[in-house]
Amino acid sequence: MSNELLIEIGIDGLPYNLYDVAVNSLKESIRKKLKDLKISYSDLKINYSKNRILFNFNFIDQEYSEKFLVDFIVKTLNTIYIPIKGLKYSNNLWDYIIWVQGVEDDKILDFSETDLSNRNDDIAFFKINNIESYKEKLAENNIIFENEKRKEYFRKAANKIAKEHGSQFNNIDYMLENFIVEYNMPHPVVASFNQEILKFPKELIISILMDICNVVPLFTDKGQIMPYYILCIEKNRKNDELYINNLIQEIEEEISAVLNKWNKVLEKDYSYYYENMKEMTLKDRVGTLYDKTLRIKELSIIVGEYLLVGDETEENLEMASEIAKFDLTTDIVKSYPQLKGVVGCLYSKKMGNNDIVSNTVIDHYRPRFFHDSIPKSTAAKVLSLADKLDEITNYFIYSKINDSISEYQTSEIRRYASAIIKLILNERWNLDISRLIDDNLYLYIKNGNMVLDSDELKRDIYQFIILKFREDVVKNYSDYCRIDSLIDEHPNNLLEAYESLLKGDSYDKE
Repeated sequence: MSNELLIEIGIDGLPYNLYDVAVNSLKESIRKKLKDLKISYSDLKINYSKNRILFNFNFIDQEYSEKFLVDFIVKTLNTIYIPIKGLKYSNNLWDYIIWVQGVEDDKILDFSETDLSNRNDDIAFFKINNIESYKEKLAENNIIFENEKRKEYFRKAANKIAKEHGSQFNNIDYMLENFIVEYNMPHPVVASFNQEILKFPKELIISILMDICNVVPLFTDKGQIMPYYILCIEKNRKNDELYINNLIQEIEEEISAVLNKWNKVLEKDYSYYYENMKEMTLKDRVGTLYDKTLRIKELSIIVGEYLLVGDETEENLEMASEIAKFDLTTDIVKSYPQLKGVVGCLYSKKMGNNDIVSNTVIDHYRPRFFHDSIPKSTAAKVLSLADKLDEITNYFIYSKINDSISEYQTSEIRRYASAIIKLILNERWNLDISRLIDDNLYLYIKNGNMVLDSDELKRDIYQFIILKFREDVVKNYSDYCRIDSLIDEHPNNLLEAYESLLKGDSYDKE
């Protein structure tokens, strides 16, 4: 016998984009409990799809009673906390669980006495009798067990469609991450749009398709966009023509609505938008858009000095930071926030700015999420870090002023923290996080005439970034105690802590 344990957790009410938060916490909790109990195991894997989280691992040379395993799973699930604001029920994963079932080899575990008050019988599940028959049952019902296999299924099928249309699609890793959570078997369908649309700027068309319509554009081998795109549906609906045609019609209407708004953006000159920045405030933030522009301009120069950037980069930074946020005042970005940066970049080119400045306006929003690309230019990388640190700082200041509990975060600021971490590690920047937080807080006091408890705010912001760093690193390394030790050794330098982990610690990488 392999002593393999497989557990399936049914989920309802938790947004799909937060499954990874729950999974990361679940992975560490399982590791910690097994370590505390001195239980040897191997091959811990956690997969998730629409309404399901599954984990499995093998016990090494040991068998356990059904009661022990059920208690272990229930206690573990009850510890999973999701630190996100505004969730439907609570911040505990348990309140979103609608069933638990599991098996160790052929030994079925009984969770019938578990209190699942949130149970939803409208969501179907397939009873586990043994591991292999369960996987087969999922496959028969167009559900692929493993995340990577779902990605590979979509990628291969989409590549085939693209080749049939004499085209290809570029790197879409971050879209695949969405598809594998939203669909049990993500299946590609090709559709076309009016060629007249190709007269609009390429950057605008791509962003409309990918970021607003959630479809994959197709390109020639020379990178020219083609009048085709691939949308994702559940495989079991691939022959539902009415459903597919309705989706295509919705996409066509969305594209048309966005392009109509784009034409109106160019009717006003930059001075109009510049004045609007002085009046515009952002939701759940302190100060105006103009105030933010002043701060990120100064902070990016400070970061640039720490990194010893050249004079040309500094000049590009000054210009890009001044215009980086004005497109947030346009009607098109107010209606479609996904286009922020894209609209600013295109308008910057119209103003006659050089390509580095214009591209920095769009690139400084990257990386927007874990699988997004790093900005290309040094100016964009520096402005990206300054902007995201300022967003985090503003969030904590706003929370403090309004007596909100900053322990409950938003998905947005968590992404900002991950982006800062990714930039620092990818670019190998030796930056002092504590000092950067001090610099940013000083700009709020200097430019905003604000009275702040800087020490308390600094502590909260610092702790948030460090805990996010820990969470992101733990995704790939099982020895969380070692990571904690390295954070203590290098409290302000994320790069040093990470590189120390890489040097002699391959044994703890999964």
